[in-house]
Amino acid sequence: MIALAGEQRLLRAALDGGLDGVVVVSSDGRMIAMNHQFQAMWPIPADVVASGSDEAALGSVLDKLVDPDAFLLRVRELYADPRGTSRDELLLRDGRVFDRHGTALSDDDGSYLGWAWYFRDVTAERAAAQAALEASERFAALAKTLQESLLPPHLPDVPGIEVAARHLPAGHGGELVGDFYDVFQTGRTTWAVVIGDVCGKGVEAAKVTALARHTLRAAAIGHRGPRQALLLLNQALRQHQPDSERFVTAVYAGLE
Repeated sequence: MIALAGEQRLLRAALDGGLDGVVVVSSDGRMIAMNHQFQAMWPIPADVVASGSDEAALGSVLDKLVDPDAFLLRVRELYADPRGTSRDELLLRDGRVFDRHGTALSDDDGSYLGWAWYFRDVTAERAAAQAALEASERFAALAKTLQESLLPPHLPDVPGIEVAARHLPAGHGGELVGDFYDVFQTGRTTWAVVIGDVCGKGVEAAKVTALARHTLRAAAIGHRGPRQALLLLNQALRQHQPDSERFVTAVYAGLE
């Protein structure tokens, strides 16, 4: 008896030492064990706990749930399946989110014994995930706006030819890439066509992309040809980031 009492205390300590709120329900609908975490998460009235009635306990928590009907229906469905298991989330009216895992319990011979329910408060984790998702969406929108600012908003009308561009960057959605193009007039009857790619991705690549595009446009103001324009770009890059290994691959063509 002393050994049995010691084992029971050990099991109780193990039950209370976990992260989950746990309640065990027998096959005849009696709550035969629960730990402190469960009682803290689901403050079931003391008289209901003392009665051991799972049915009464279920009824006592319905007003805490966003969708009590779905909660109760799911419990009924699972209790009807002595070999079932379940994993879902419960939304509470006070804003909390519980991860709920349930599993049917059986004896060595397969006899149905009851159900064990495990609850974990994942409110903070879900809030953090939502915040990260919103931050990612904001960054993606900002990256898209910045990426668009590195490209011409529209292409000029060039007499005698049809000008079109299609930009398919090699990055993922929301990622800044160094691919760029430009078409602009350099004189009364001359135009420049530029296609380039900055090594790497991200904000630093975008900064170099902006430098390359605006440097080539500035070179065109001085009526420099393709060779002189690219030499000027090379000089600007070396001065801007003398110790950087980042480079630009660019093609500059003149139309007349």
